[in-house]
Amino acid sequence: MVPVPSTPQSNVRPRSAPLPGGVLIGLATLVVVSTCYGLLEPDAYRAVPELLRQTCRAQDAVSLASLPVLVVAWRRARAGSVRAHVVAIGLLMWLAYAYAHLAFAVPFTAVFPLYVAILGAAGFGALDGLVRFDVTALQASFKHAPRRGAAWFLIVSSVGVAGLWLSDIVVGVFGGT
Repeated sequence: MVPVPSTPQSNVRPRSAPLPGGVLIGLATLVVVSTCYGLLEPDAYRAVPELLRQTCRAQDAVSLASLPVLVVAWRRARAGSVRAHVVAIGLLMWLAYAYAHLAFAVPFTAVFPLYVAILGAAGFGALDGLVRFDVTALQASFKHAPRRGAAWFLIVSSVGVAGLWLSDIVVGVFGGT
């Protein structure tokens, strides 16, 4: 891809937003329906332990809250913003991850087909958005981006998640269950 100037902060411009508009509208609609089901239906996650039930509901809340950010990022990406394009890809990856979790880790529910559709659309959108960039040209767009805050966020998040996972593993290994 030939770099095209777009803003003072970047020298590469994506060809378009990560998803076609109709797909984004469909994805957002499915996410709203599935998250409302998960948040409002008392038995949405009936066959899972309490901790996983709370995790699924929190995941539903975060997914619902991410939609306005995704729509704004998508619109700005269509206008040529490299940073908005990257944000949109990140949010699509979040949705793909979250709905892979719901599709594979939660027993079958009434909205299972929505989980699979969201997983597919979000995964496709993230992949589609990734292939639209010359990765080496992206470096110029983020030359002055803060790195330390992002690095610390990733370190703290990964240590926290590792602690949660290891707490289950250690109890299982040494507790005999």
